[in-house]
Amino acid sequence: MSRRAFAFLLLTLLLSVSLPVAIAQQESTVPTVSILQLIDSDPLVGQELALDEVITLYFDRNLDCATSENAIKVDPSVEGTTACDGTMLTFMPASGWQRATSYTLTISDRLQGADGAQLIAPLQLDFLTTGFLQVMETFPAARSHVAPDTSITVIFNRPVVPLVIVEDMPDLPQPLTFTPAVDGTGEWINTSIYMFTPAGEALAAGTTYLVSVDPTLVASDGAVFDEGYQWQFSTSYPSIDEYFPQPQDTDVLLDTGVSLRFSQAMVPESVEANFFLRPDGETSGTVSGTFEWSDDNAGFRFTPDDLLQLDTLYVVGFTNAPLVASGGDLGETPFWNFATVPYPAITNTDPPDKAQNQPPYGGFRIFFSSEMDFENLPDLITIEPE
Repeated sequence: MSRRAFAFLLLTLLLSVSLPVAIAQQESTVPTVSILQLIDSDPLVGQELALDEVITLYFDRNLDCATSENAIKVDPSVEGTTACDGTMLTFMPASGWQRATSYTLTISDRLQGADGAQLIAPLQLDFLTTGFLQVMETFPAARSHVAPDTSITVIFNRPVVPLVIVEDMPDLPQPLTFTPAVDGTGEWINTSIYMFTPAGEALAAGTTYLVSVDPTLVASDGAVFDEGYQWQFSTSYPSIDEYFPQPQDTDVLLDTGVSLRFSQAMVPESVEANFFLRPDGETSGTVSGTFEWSDDNAGFRFTPDDLLQLDTLYVVGFTNAPLVASGGDLGETPFWNFATVPYPAITNTDPPDKAQNQPPYGGFRIFFSSEMDFENLPDLITIEPE
């Protein structure tokens, strides 16, 4: 190999080693730009901010606390103190936050990391402070008409009581007041739903109730009522669901009793004192008889001591509205009538009277105005000639 060729080869080898090193050294001298990033907040954006809560911001690296002064601005304006510690930046309001208010917190792009990292642009976070305690729904609804055996339920917009064992439930607040007063028991179904069950499982019939929620009630997070809450509902009057005999019935047998079934339990003494069964046209008094009540006191059967009169229109009713077991009364004094079987009479025959040229093998039929005792009837019929 000639000297010239050897020198060229040596130069090529030296360049292949030194050039990458030089390039790497050059690249290492080019400054890199790092970005400061917000990675978390307490409370989270969208989460309610307690009235005395400190806002804490967490970044991806230690901060240059010298740049944190005046780095936070709050709108609407709130006086407060900004503190910097490692990766955290906090803002503490001097006099707390206003209730049910939306705040926008702006982080200035002047804030830097300890390594000089910067925010790309100012950051904005929106927070809503703790609102008011509210009644979201009630059962029964306002101005509704319900059956007296209804329970009263209130649903709040946030937890009001803690979860407790059954033995500790009597210590929880009882938030409802009724006008007129109602005896009963209340229980918290969960932390935000309260249910009241009237004593005897029934409210008074035909009554309008005003229900008031305790205005001093405080939610678990400290929320209070902005204003008191009241609503009204009414209970329905009981009704007579079943009659026997039915109104306007005819041909009722003389040994028939009267049966009634109400939509709810009644006061038997009041029903019996006001009940009457008498012939139409009589203005007072009642047929004597005995009452037999169902186990739930919602129905009875009245059995007259004697047979009813033939061919008579009877009136059944109440002189005054009888009382309901849960309170209140029937709300009306209903009455209706029925007619007993008429006196026995032949209303028609087949063949008819004085008919001629009838088939000799045919029998005959007699139609009566009411049911007959057929056991004795053959002895009372005479055919002439025999």
